[in-house]
Amino acid sequence: MAATSTVAVGLVGAAPALAGGMTTAMDATTANLAAAMPTSPVIAAAPEAVNTDLQEFVPEFKAPAASAGAAARGVGVKAPKHTPVPAGTPINGAGVVQVAKAYVGTPYVSGGSAPGGFDCSGFVKYVYAQFGVNIPRTTGAIYSAALNGTHGLYIVSTPQPGDIMWTSGHVGIYVGNGMMIDSPRPGKTIQVRALYKPNWVYIRAVS
Repeated sequence: MAATSTVAVGLVGAAPALAGGMTTAMDATTANLAAAMPTSPVIAAAPEAVNTDLQEFVPEFKAPAASAGAAARGVGVKAPKHTPVPAGTPINGAGVVQVAKAYVGTPYVSGGSAPGGFDCSGFVKYVYAQFGVNIPRTTGAIYSAALNGTHGLYIVSTPQPGDIMWTSGHVGIYVGNGMMIDSPRPGKTIQVRALYKPNWVYIRAVS
């Protein structure tokens, strides 16, 4: 009976003395094992470590606020989901798509705004100019105009063919059925392609 009690106490790291001041070999072994057992990393993890893991897998938890300069360019600025479009004559979306497709194969040219070569916003501005709509020249200015309802541009929640598609640093034109047309980047040409990312801001022009 005494040996059983000694083992039970030994499980929590104690090694009680037996009569005569000696300990059993079992007591010593049990104590050594208890001391050598590692602490669970889950239990030891601080709340901050757990939060860091969540942030790693859910990036929006740690998205930094846009700087003043970035906000001015429309970078990292979250657009409202919907801006009511006032009464007016919507631009002929099918016509916009038809004109835009006429330039498929035109090379990307940085700063280009003519049929010899376009950058992304130069292309969109040129196409809309064919319909008498003078939209801003840069991606950030297009976004700002739509956000404020100027230049006849308004943010909409449901895209239609011919709507401008905006994302930070890039614009194109929505073709429909999950497709877009744009002047992508240096080394590429104007092309019709599938939407390459979600969460575009869609902008409609009203004359």
